[in-house]
Amino acid sequence: MSNLHSLPAVLDPSVTVAVRSPSHAALPRMSLRQIGTKIICTLGPATSSVEAISELIQAGATIFRLNFSHGTHQAHSDVLKNVRTAAQQVGMPVAILQDLCGPKIRISHVAGNQPVTLVAGQVVCLTTSAIFKKSDGQLPQMQLATNYAAILDDVQVGEPILINDGKVRLQVTKRYRDYLQTQVVQGGQVSLGKGINLPQAKLSTPSVTEKDWKDLAWGLANGVDFVALSFVRTANDLIQVRDHLDRAGSVAQLIAKIERPEALENIESILEWCDGIMIARGDLALETDFSQVPLVQKELIRSCRQRNKPVITATQMLDSMVDNAMPTRAEVSDIANAVLDGTDAVMLSNESAVGQYPTLAVQTLAKVSHSTEGLSTKRFAEDELPASSRTAAMAQSASVLAQRCGAVAVAVYTQSGFAARHLSSLRMACPVIACTNVEQTQRQLNLSYGVNSLLLDQFMSRTQFVQYLTLAGLKNKWWKAGDQFVVVCSSDGSSGDMNTLQIVTVESHF
Repeated sequence: MSNLHSLPAVLDPSVTVAVRSPSHAALPRMSLRQIGTKIICTLGPATSSVEAISELIQAGATIFRLNFSHGTHQAHSDVLKNVRTAAQQVGMPVAILQDLCGPKIRISHVAGNQPVTLVAGQVVCLTTSAIFKKSDGQLPQMQLATNYAAILDDVQVGEPILINDGKVRLQVTKRYRDYLQTQVVQGGQVSLGKGINLPQAKLSTPSVTEKDWKDLAWGLANGVDFVALSFVRTANDLIQVRDHLDRAGSVAQLIAKIERPEALENIESILEWCDGIMIARGDLALETDFSQVPLVQKELIRSCRQRNKPVITATQMLDSMVDNAMPTRAEVSDIANAVLDGTDAVMLSNESAVGQYPTLAVQTLAKVSHSTEGLSTKRFAEDELPASSRTAAMAQSASVLAQRCGAVAVAVYTQSGFAARHLSSLRMACPVIACTNVEQTQRQLNLSYGVNSLLLDQFMSRTQFVQYLTLAGLKNKWWKAGDQFVVVCSSDGSSGDMNTLQIVTVESHF
């Protein structure tokens, strides 16, 4: 952590602020979120109504995920409308994450069109949808088909084929022009629509499919805040989507889902081009050595913190709560470890989309996160993050000041969210209040650890900015007379380069 003698800024002495304007009625109403870890909820049949979404927001959800592996555009439009209605009713900004499907490989045909149970040692022929239709009943042994036409070229003899989240495992023994001959290594039930993973194959299909481009057009038309790309393999996957967003004039942020071995091989360039990552542990554990996933999670989170980019830890955080009102002890430990690792956000999938206890699951995430964050902030206080820019140095200096003076918050003006994310990466013990004039920036900061975002409706000088914050904090009980908070802004007001730190001692009261 930077020392005070290395401050690169104009450091104002501590000042006492006593103010009477702006009017009390003009100030915003906003609860200061004390939980640093953000919560993402996948919406589905269990949580598509305005009432259900409102409950999730009040329980602590800050971002809602629309999973484009399922549902029609009309269905997603209906849910999006409900999200925006609920957010307005509750009075809290929430962000929308559009999760593109990517090249999801599935079982498309099963002999007899009924679920089948495979047993170890059984010979199974795997072909494609088109060939299955032409050759049904002519191929030897048990026959399955996939929607992935290139499988006959991409998969080699000796490579594994995993079905239904790895519950069924095949191994390729021979390759023919029309099918792959496999042997069942681990048996189980297979039915239509079950997913297929090819962990050792070099896939020839593009990471962004034709369906993804159509879904992305919907996302751009509806102003989503984040776009998550599934099965990212190289930075080129991100670059082509980034170019598309730029040409469309969109400022949606790109989230790279890390779930393929190629992504780990190319992680440095991927982190350069994405705005954040999602550690999709389900597919990652199938596509790589599952025993390494906890270590990969820690390393990815560390790398993102060093680059001031948010990271989401996802998959089965509270899987038992799909059907049960209590989490397992292992799940509680998993959440706590993700927080201790420094994750920005944790995500619910089936738990909130189809589970019986979606609101309780959010409350559980919030409770465990809050219980763990005190220890995590002590650990991160000793970290030395690179100060590669003046903004980074300012953020580190603000963190030192906040710690030394026992500040109740650090406030920063930001248009793009860049400065706020620098403060977030430090994982301070006190919350960050990010003030911005840009609505989408306000929503996007819902993904950054410890950040509360406040929307300003006008430009303010530095003095006005401090006065406004002081009164807003008193009105909303962020602080009381005698408390101190740190302000990071430009010397001429809330616009421009961050070059001023100020310690504010609050003496005003209503």
